[in-house]
Amino acid sequence: MDGDERAMRALWERHAPAVDAVVRRLAGDDDLAADIAQEVWIQIFRALPGFRGESRFGTWAHRIAVNRTLNALRK
Repeated sequence: MDGDERAMRALWERHAPAVDAVVRRLAGDDDLAADIAQEVWIQIFRALPGFRGESRFGTWAHRIAVNRTLNALRK
């Protein structure tokens, strides 16, 4: 489990700036973007076992961030 947590932290540290940037750009509000970004990372980590590696992780995470942000803005 400790290795899993380290791996997830490494993914987050590497990709959080890009994910946060796309969420901020789409949300247009820093507070809202922070809430959505947290939801995005929860979804990414839950979906991680299904990541097949057919695309780069950053591309996959970006698509989740865009979809989750647009869904949140529709509510």
